[in-house]
Amino acid sequence: LIKGKSPDCKLFIYAHWPRVPNGTDFTVATKDQYNSVWLDPNGMESRAYNENLTTTIRTDYPTTKDNFIMVPLGEVLYALNNNQAFLDAAGITSIWKLYADGIHLTGMGSYIDACTMYAMAYHDDPAGLAVPGTFGVVPTAALPYIHQAIKDVIIAKSTFTKIDYFGAAPVKALSLNATTI
Repeated sequence: LIKGKSPDCKLFIYAHWPRVPNGTDFTVATKDQYNSVWLDPNGMESRAYNENLTTTIRTDYPTTKDNFIMVPLGEVLYALNNNQAFLDAAGITSIWKLYADGIHLTGMGSYIDACTMYAMAYHDDPAGLAVPGTFGVVPTAALPYIHQAIKDVIIAKSTFTKIDYFGAAPVKALSLNATTI
């Protein structure tokens, strides 16, 4: 519907985090459980599902395929889950500790979500973003890990995010139109 009225609009595909596996108490879920759910090749809340969805939509709309952009939040949480320095700085044992229940995020999890959306929407480095009071307490020591993981994941997933750098745009070509110097 949108593409018919605004063919050049950008549409974000929100690759959110997986819910806690059935029968598992999120308060005791382990790092490995998150990783196995996220890496499940057949799971509907996994890396593969989100990447396949993005690829399929782009295939269905070939003339505007680059306007479909994946926001890799589940992948950011996966990266943070595997970063022991972040977990220590955040005072948590696994990414599941950022869940308020089986699917919803706590304030710190919501802050990570908001920073990821910000970086994607504005193609801007999230480093230095303040933590609004609505997100509660996010340990200052955890912030550099959060911001770096967001940038690293977005760039690593550039096929899906369409962002391959942060900061000043790299020079890709240079030309002169002078005939004499």
